[in-house]
Parts: sequence; structure tokens; C-alpha cells
Amino acid sequence: MSYILDALSKSQDERTSAEPSLKLQQTRARKTWNSWLIGILVIVLLCNAGLVVWVFYDQPPALLNTPTPLTIPTQDPVHAEPTERGTTSEPPTAIQPPPATVPQIITLPTAQIIRRFTLAELPSNEQTLYQELNYSTHIFTNDPSLCAIVIDGQRLVAGDVFKGLKVIAITEAGVVFKENRGSTQREVEVSVLEQWGTL
Repeated sequence: MSYILDALSKSQDERTSAEPSLKLQQTRARKTWNSWLIGILVIVLLCNAGLVVWVFYDQPPALLNTPTPLTIPTQDPVHAEPTERGTTSEPPTAIQPPPATVPQIITLPTAQIIRRFTLAELPSNEQTLYQELNYSTHIFTNDPSLCAIVIDGQRLVAGDVFKGLKVIAITEAGVVFKENRGSTQREVEVSVLEQWGTL
């Protein structure tokens, strides 16, 4: 009987001596688990804070819907204050609307009236320039792009220039030239058919 009582008391003693070490191990395990949990929580909070900063502060102004005024730095060399580096600077100012402009009166040159003459209406000394030209071919159609004339072996169409004379048009009877005489201009209509008739 005493053996049984001794065994029971011994097991009781072992149990009571093991309880503090077991409690100590459980406390350590809880502390370790709590430190891991706090570490994970801190990491998650830091990630969330970084995401918030990236979304709201790292986006272009168009996505944030916050209009920013356009500023252009201006520099006045007379009133600018020198900085430490020896350069002049002035705080940027907002763009000002342009000053009201006074309408200017623009005078256009008056249109010069160009008169058209026939070859017979010119003085005889001015007719010689046109009479010396050798007209070998005259082509006239209803399509102005197909009309042409050959003078001194050179084929000309409307818009070409020959010996200072500009071909204005090729008519059914001949050609119309435009000539500059100083500040005045005039058109001269030459009848090729009449010149061929006199040959």
C-alpha cells in the first residue's frame, strides 16, 4: 500500500514540477506566435500604405482631376535679384491674357487697270517687236489646255514667257501677250492669221 502511495505522491510531485515548465513553454510559444502575427500585420499595413501613395500621388494630373495652372517663368533683367550662384531668378507667374490689340487699318494697293490693245492700235515703232516674231504654228481648241502656238521654233502655251512677253491666252485668231512697261502693264492682241495673210 505504501508503494502505491509513494508512486502516487511521486507522480503528483512530477506533475506539479512539470506544470511550470509546460506553462513556460506555452508562454514562449504564444510570444513567438504574437511576434510573427505583428510582423505580418506591419508588412501588410506598409504594403497598403505604399499602394495608396502610388495610386493617389504618383499619377499624372489628368487622372487626379486636379487642374494645375500653367505657369511660365519670366525673367526681368532689370528687377531680378541675383541668387547665390550669380544667376537671376524670379518666381514664375501665371500666363496673362494678351493686351487688347488696336485694329490696324491696312491699305491695299489699288488694282491696276490693264488695258488691251490690238497690234494696229500701237505706235509703229512698238509694232516692230511683234512683227519680227516668226509664228509657224497656231493651235486653237475649245479646251484651253490644248491651245498652243509656236514662235521662232519654240512651242508656247498660256502662262509661258517669251522675250519678256507673257502669253496670256491663245485666241481663235492669234495670241494675247502681256508686257510690262515700267510701272504700267498692258495686253496686246496679235492676229497671227492676219500676219500669215500678209506674207
